[in-house]
Amino acid sequence: MALEVDYLELLSNLMLKPFNMLLEIEEIRKELLDLCGFQESLQR
Repeated sequence: MALEVDYLELLSNLMLKPFNMLLEIEEIRKELLDLCGFQESLQR
């Protein structure tokens, strides 16, 4: 049973990894723009 749970958790993590990376990239981008004073460009 524990192996099944670990396998499902691993599979889930692998499927979600690309989406998490995109979110992290977006957060870093916003932080950099904020540091450079480009807050206005984030408002749409």
